[in-house]
Amino acid sequence: MHARPEHIAAMLAGVFVFVLAYTAIECTHYYHQVITLPHVHRTALIGYGTRILISLIFPIGLTVDMFTGIVSVSLVESVLTGYRAVDGESQSVLGVFLTTLLQGLLLNLLVFGYMLLVYSGLRISATIAGKMRQGRETAA
Repeated sequence: MHARPEHIAAMLAGVFVFVLAYTAIECTHYYHQVITLPHVHRTALIGYGTRILISLIFPIGLTVDMFTGIVSVSLVESVLTGYRAVDGESQSVLGVFLTTLLQGLLLNLLVFGYMLLVYSGLRISATIAGKMRQGRETAA
């Protein structure tokens, strides 16, 4: 949004919150139980790998990030109406921080939705492969 040092610090702080959250989640016993379930680890690799690939492909990554950014800025500005930075800037440090958090949340929800589709595809293909294998064993 702005290249002012305090706005950059607010963005970095928002990203740091996600780093801490992911680290905290990955340290839980529940996470280790879930990630070892069939197809879950592969789903996570495909999901986050796709997100990285999309970020590298210029028009697609830009579109996804811009869409979530516009939604985030609009929502945060509507919630923080009347709350301006001291110097009258359109976004306060709090606004930039909250926008960063909201955009990160939206991006993670998109990736999670995509990962649900990937997981479903993996489960369906495993079921079909199992039935085909079973059919071949029966025929033999």
